[in-house]
Amino acid sequence: MTIAQNLLAELKQEAIATRKMLELVPFDKSDWKPHSKSMTLGRLSSHVAELPFWIELTIKEDELDFKKFDYKPFVPESNLTYWRILIKILFLHRKL
Repeated sequence: MTIAQNLLAELKQEAIATRKMLELVPFDKSDWKPHSKSMTLGRLSSHVAELPFWIELTIKEDELDFKKFDYKPFVPESNLTYWRILIKILFLHRKL
């Protein structure tokens, strides 16, 4: 197996695990925090969902300087918006 084939196989396994985890996040608990200094459950789960999209960026770019990068983390305006986005992400994970 080539390095690329090994990486793709690993990404497929990660997508399966990520999808399973995201499917278990309760709709009505997105504001819950495991600790007062933690992000909300909704933000934590959207962070996990966003991580695969960073792979292409880290491969294509020579550096990742957040001062130069206009990254804004996904912050849902409502539970409906949040779940619509996560459903799209889950669908993308299924295609891997």
